[in-house]
Amino acid sequence: MQHKEETKKIGAIHSPAYRKKDVGDMGIGLFRPTWAEVDLDAIRHNLRTVRSLVRPDTKVLVVVKANAYGHGLVDISQTASEGGADYLGVATIEEGLTLRRSGVKTPILLLGSATTKQGALDAALENSITLTVYTIDLATALNRRAEALGLHHVPFHIKVDTGMGRIGLAWRNTIKFVNTVRNFGRLKIEGIYTHFPSADNDESADFTNKQIEIFDSLLKELEEMGINIPYRHAANSIGLVDFKESHLSMVRPGILIYGIVPKKGLHKRIYVKPAMSLKTRIVYLKHVDAGTSISYGRTYTTKKATRIATIPIGYGDGYTRSLSNKAHVLIRGRLLPLVGRVTMDQCMIDVGGLDEVKVGDEVVLIGSQKGGVITAEEIAELANTIPYEIVCSLNNRIPRIYKHISPK
Repeated sequence: MQHKEETKKIGAIHSPAYRKKDVGDMGIGLFRPTWAEVDLDAIRHNLRTVRSLVRPDTKVLVVVKANAYGHGLVDISQTASEGGADYLGVATIEEGLTLRRSGVKTPILLLGSATTKQGALDAALENSITLTVYTIDLATALNRRAEALGLHHVPFHIKVDTGMGRIGLAWRNTIKFVNTVRNFGRLKIEGIYTHFPSADNDESADFTNKQIEIFDSLLKELEEMGINIPYRHAANSIGLVDFKESHLSMVRPGILIYGIVPKKGLHKRIYVKPAMSLKTRIVYLKHVDAGTSISYGRTYTTKKATRIATIPIGYGDGYTRSLSNKAHVLIRGRLLPLVGRVTMDQCMIDVGGLDEVKVGDEVVLIGSQKGGVITAEEIAELANTIPYEIVCSLNNRIPRIYKHISPK
């Protein structure tokens, strides 16, 4: 089979719209021209939108775990802090330590489980990382390490399981647990919270409302006992929009901060700006005959003579293999199909019918280009998953480039 090859050296990306340090720090030349652009103005806008949904005195914890849902832990946390976030939520002590080492001073809550090992507890205590506690063993170990370090009034939050079935104290045991740990001399109950497993499902509204009812009754019982816990939180992103009675004294937006809606159709009721665009460039073009099979497994065969473009991104970057023969990309504002299986480092696009396409052209996999738009939500639907997974899966092989924050 004969095909004509078209190759061209791809130049570096330079743009005054991006901070020079971000381009230089990761060697973004780009030597491998695949990158994610993160709009920090969008993050600020979305945080303002969240604040508009709650009372002025309601605190906002911005969830930045999993590398800020793939957007970049440090830059997003710094932007959220500058935008007035009251707390940041992480999944691991290591994430919290990364933020402290980068100079972030905003309170940090460990949303995941913590070990009782001395080293981990000392690291959290010495760096003011607030732990989630729901076992007597952890409370005891934390109190002991606080005493050893000479610390008093160490804050922690209690996690209550009202229906998630993951981590957390069984809600029926909450009062007994509180009565025990409130007497630990070095600790202070700063917060208490629960989590919704299916608030994004309209058919589960009764279940979510029952969770809210259970949690509210616990809070009232604690108040009647003279125990007033400052931070009471339950509302995640969907809770913010659909279950206003769950706002309490603090809310925990996650996916909304990144401009992605947690439920289909929600964008019609709340305006958030997608913060991330995923881009690459064509590195190779070839003419192929009809009947040419493309990629592993020969799952796609050309129906007519065409041109196939290769782009340097694949499942090794987190662009999932399940998008094979399903996804489209934007080139010169046109939606063009991804053909054949997504490979570890590369994908192929059928660019037949678009004669002006050339090596070096920008390719948008998520984002907008000349009026065309591809959203993370659309990609998730094609991959039979949720948009959370799409953005979180984009790993560190893909450098992040951050847009300047607009002057106030």
